[in-house]
Order: sequence, then structure tokens, then C-alpha cells
Amino acid sequence: MWILISIVLSSAIYFSIRYGLRPKPIPLMNPSNFASHEELGVVSFRRLFQPLRSERIVVLGYEPDQPESLMTLQGLFKAGIEARVKVQKIYVFEDLELPSYFDRFSKESFGEKDLPRLRAEIGKARKRNGTIFFIAPSLMTTHLNENSMTRALESSSSGPIFSLSQFPLSFAEEVLEKYSDACTDLDPRDTESRIHCITFRYAKSQSRRRLDLKSLLGAIERYGLKEYLIFIYRPAQTN
Repeated sequence: MWILISIVLSSAIYFSIRYGLRPKPIPLMNPSNFASHEELGVVSFRRLFQPLRSERIVVLGYEPDQPESLMTLQGLFKAGIEARVKVQKIYVFEDLELPSYFDRFSKESFGEKDLPRLRAEIGKARKRNGTIFFIAPSLMTTHLNENSMTRALESSSSGPIFSLSQFPLSFAEEVLEKYSDACTDLDPRDTESRIHCITFRYAKSQSRRRLDLKSLLGAIERYGLKEYLIFIYRPAQTN
């Protein structure tokens, strides 16, 4: 009986996320200071270990204008390997150059034109031992983008795909004031502005806390069944 109820609830959550209803974000890690992006990645994996450990397909987002965001992914993989996560293959978006640490894994470059083929391959990959990873820009990986590659890879039979995307966070007054007005009348079809407004909402919700803004900050929220965001605040010249 309880198994049937769980299946019904999971299906309801999936289709509500996919076709309209926006779930309330769930905080998984409050803003915390880190010595490096790699350390942030290690801690992020540990916070997400329970939902991650059973996944066969994982989509990871990076910030194209922040090369250090790849070090967050490096930390994530290092912690995963330590926890005995087996990597089947990593699909890397176009000509992205990953840190040398990733040379130990099987990798393949892909573009948007390859998504139909990869969607078919995912079905086979789920039956094998290990996890397939996709690494692409965060605007392409988040389910919050109605036209994301993650949604393109999904099918109703396989259900939602685990997605973890990184987005920058700012506590600067001028930035908060800018989005305070822009986010009151937001076009939901404008994905980039919608993401900016999500980071604005999060920054506003944390602005009264005593935060150490002299060093790297990271936080994690869940935005649905398998949608996770890492918010990253970088002080000037943080590596």
C-alpha cells in the first residue's frame, strides 16, 4: 500500500514540475564559507550523497564565465570516487576543457544536435553498473529552463534526471536594488532573468544573516524532485 502511495506521489511531483507547478525550494545547505571551490564540491557531494548514490544519470552545470566552477565539479567527483561511485562515462559539452584530474575518466564531447542519440543511449546505460555524467553550462542543465538539455534527455518512461547547477550569488546593494524592481513583473519565458530573480530572492532571504563576505560562500537548495542549485558568492579575486 505504502509503495503504491509513494509511486503516485513521485509521479505527481514529476509531472507538476515538468508541466507547470513550481515547488517551494528546500534548503539543504545554508551559506557556508569554504577555502576553495574544490572544498565546496567535496562538501556538496556529502550533502547530496543520499539522493546521488542511486542515480545512473547525473547532469552537472558550470558557469561559463567562471572557470573556477569546474573546480567545484572536481571536488564533487573526488568525493564521489572516495565514496566508491563508479563513473561509466562523462559527456562534456562541445569544446569545454576540464581540469587534468578528469583525464582518468572516459569522456566524450557532445553538442545539442547529439541529444536525440544520447537520449536513446541513456536507456541502455541505466542497465549498466555505474553512473553517466553530463557536464554543460548551468542554463542548459537546470530544469528551471523549459528548453534545457536535461528536459530533452528525459522521457516519461525513465522519469526525471538528477540535475545540479551552479549560479552566482551577489549581496551588493546595487544588484539587489536592480532585481528588486525587475523581478516584480517577470516574464516566465525569460529563463535567464528568471534565474537571476531566483538568486536575488535567495540573497534577500539571507541578507540579514551575519555572513563572512571576505571568503567564498556556498549554499544548496532543492527545487523539485531532482533539481538542485548551488549558489556561490565570490569575493573579489577568489580562486
